[in-house]
Amino acid sequence: MGLELAHTLLNNAGHWMTISLSKQGLNILVIKTTENRPEKKRMAILTAYGLGSTFGAVLPFSSKHEKEVNRISLVLMESVGINP
Repeated sequence: MGLELAHTLLNNAGHWMTISLSKQGLNILVIKTTENRPEKKRMAILTAYGLGSTFGAVLPFSSKHEKEVNRISLVLMESVGINP
């Protein structure tokens, strides 16, 4: 319960929506700007974008948030008298 409360307090759902919409918007941009390229090169660019956005932005963001949520949930548990 403390983890879910911490996610809510940090507005993580809102942050995930922002990241998701940004990634989708950039994905559309990459698709549109590469539509006249040869298929093999286009697929390489799209794959690079997908991997780069996932490993460069989404996963580090997720890891950072989970660490922060864990820390806050421990503080919340202590504040109501639960020994974590």
